[in-house]
Amino acid sequence: MIHESSYQSCAKGELSSLYVEFKTAFTEQYHWTELQPGSPDHGNLTTDKLAKLKQRWGSSLVSVAYGSMLTLGERIGEGSQAVIYEALLGNRPCGLIAKVFKEPLLVVQSQWPANIFELEGVCKYITRVFGGALLNDGRYAFLMLKFEGDLRKVINENIVRNNGGKPFNLDEALHYMIRIASGMKTLHSKNILHRDLKAANVLVWSHPDKHACAVDVRDKFYCAVSDFETSIGVLGTAFWRPPEMLQALQDGHLSEFEITTKVDVYGFAMTCYEILTGQVPFKDNFVTDYNLVINGQRPELPNVCAKLRGLLGRCWHQDPTKRPEFSEIVHLVGEIMTTELNIPKHKVEWIAKARPDYM
Repeated sequence: MIHESSYQSCAKGELSSLYVEFKTAFTEQYHWTELQPGSPDHGNLTTDKLAKLKQRWGSSLVSVAYGSMLTLGERIGEGSQAVIYEALLGNRPCGLIAKVFKEPLLVVQSQWPANIFELEGVCKYITRVFGGALLNDGRYAFLMLKFEGDLRKVINENIVRNNGGKPFNLDEALHYMIRIASGMKTLHSKNILHRDLKAANVLVWSHPDKHACAVDVRDKFYCAVSDFETSIGVLGTAFWRPPEMLQALQDGHLSEFEITTKVDVYGFAMTCYEILTGQVPFKDNFVTDYNLVINGQRPELPNVCAKLRGLLGRCWHQDPTKRPEFSEIVHLVGEIMTTELNIPKHKVEWIAKARPDYM
C-alpha cells in the first residue's frame, strides 16, 4: 500500500535535500504497481450476479456486520488499484481502513486469489480481509486492519533520523526479514503469489505502546505483507522484478510469461536490499533500463556477513530455478539470527512460526 503521508513526517532544514532525493526517487519512478492493460467489461452488478458472487466467495464478500453503517473518513492514500480511507462505523473510528477499489466489484473479484477470504487468523505476518462492503455509490471496499504505515515510510524516516545513515542495524534488519519471509511462506503454502513484493507493500505497527485491535503490541518488529489481495493481473514494480520477467516485458511477450514463486523470491531480495541500505533498486537509472538486470547486474550490498550475502545472492540469482523457496529462506534467516545475533534457536522458531495474529 502506498501512503500519501509517507514523507510528511521527514525532517526539514539541513536534511531537506536528502528528503527530496528519496521522495523523488520513490514517488516519481517507483510509485505505483504496474497492471495488465485493460479490464474486461462484466456489465452491471445485478441481484442475480451478486447472489452468484456470494455463492462463490462466501458471506464475507458483502459483510452484514458493516452494511449501511460504514462511512469513509480521512483519505489516507492511493495506489494503482484502490484509494485508502479510514473506515468509520456509526461515524466513529473502528481501527480499520476501507480499501475502496477503482474498478467495480465484477472486475475486482476477477483479480482475487482463489481463497482470499480464508486467510483470517492463519498468520500474523500477512494482512487479513475482515470483510467487504458495497458503498452507497456502488463502489466496493475491503475492510482491513489499520496499520501505522508501511516499511518504506519507516525506512525513509530512519534515514533522516540517522543523518543519512542506514535505516536499521543488523538485528533490526533480520527481524523484519524473517517476518516478511514467514508471511510469504504462508501465502505460497496457500497457492497465492504476491507479484509485487517491496517495502512499500509491507505494513508496520511502529509504536508498540499504542493499543490496536488484533495486533500483537508486544512485538517491536510487527509487520505484515500486504497488497496480495488483488494480485491477479499485477505486473510488479520497476526493478523489483526479476530478469526473466523484464526480458518478457522488453520482448513484448509478458502476456505469455508465467509468474511463479521465484518472482516473489527475487522481490524479497530487493526488499531486503531496501532494508539494509535504505535505497530503492537502481534509483539513478530509468525504469526502462531493463538490460541492467537482464545482463546480470544487481544492486551493491553493504558489508554484511557471508551467510546473508550468499542467501540474497541466491534469492536474486539470474536462474530462477536456483532461487530458494521461502521455507528455506525462513530457516536460513533464522540460522543467521542465531549465529550472528546469539538469539536462542527456540526464540527464533517462535518468531518465525506462522501463528494467528492474536497470539
